[in-house]
Amino acid sequence: MTTLNTLLTELRADLDERSPGIWSDTDLARWLNHGIHKTIIGIKSVREDYFVKRMRSSDADLTIFGSTYDPSNIAMVNGTTVYTLPDDLLEIRSFEPLNQTDRDDGILFLPKDFSESAFSSARRTAGTDSRKWYYYDQYGTNQLLIAPAPQAAIATEMFYVSITQEYALGDTISTLPPWAFNAVKEYAYYRALKSQNHPDTNNALARFKDELSDTRSLATPRNSQEPRFVEGVFDSEDFDVAPEYIPGS
Repeated sequence: MTTLNTLLTELRADLDERSPGIWSDTDLARWLNHGIHKTIIGIKSVREDYFVKRMRSSDADLTIFGSTYDPSNIAMVNGTTVYTLPDDLLEIRSFEPLNQTDRDDGILFLPKDFSESAFSSARRTAGTDSRKWYYYDQYGTNQLLIAPAPQAAIATEMFYVSITQEYALGDTISTLPPWAFNAVKEYAYYRALKSQNHPDTNNALARFKDELSDTRSLATPRNSQEPRFVEGVFDSEDFDVAPEYIPGS
């Protein structure tokens, strides 16, 4: 696996400065991280689902942004309505029961804005063991609200759009595929030249844009006629809760 230090070594070779002189490792590492962010934005513009992660409540502990996160935090607990999400979560794409027995039993988690009347009504509804559906919504930076309160433990599975981290030199770059690294290095190279008002700065910027364009073409959606590949499953205005799952219907 490629670390940020690997990219820094290659960048220094391109700059013809094998050890710190004009540019410090700190500056080059910062520009490489900026390049990672820029490249991710470029890829997401054509393939939003490329950075979707899967998390199961049965997974082992993870290290996210330098802190330990226990995926069991997303498992439903009897009487609990608020759950802590991972810090790298930007948007939930899917939230489902993990076990097939719960799915076969008809248990559903349905996305709904917590300010809507249906959500408010569900929050005021006493949970029962026989309930089959639950509304959910994300609020704040990493909180999940469930209504009504579950009356049983339910293992869950979540797919979510993740936020990239700031990598230290020894960190393995896990948020980008290897074929995107050239764009990252070209951006950092451009920033290095720009910092010195180098006469080749504009050419370096043009090379980065060309490399980013090539990278975006490699991430083109599998089928441009199928918007679901680049659009969240719940993004469609046509999606709504089936009548049989609406409280009081």
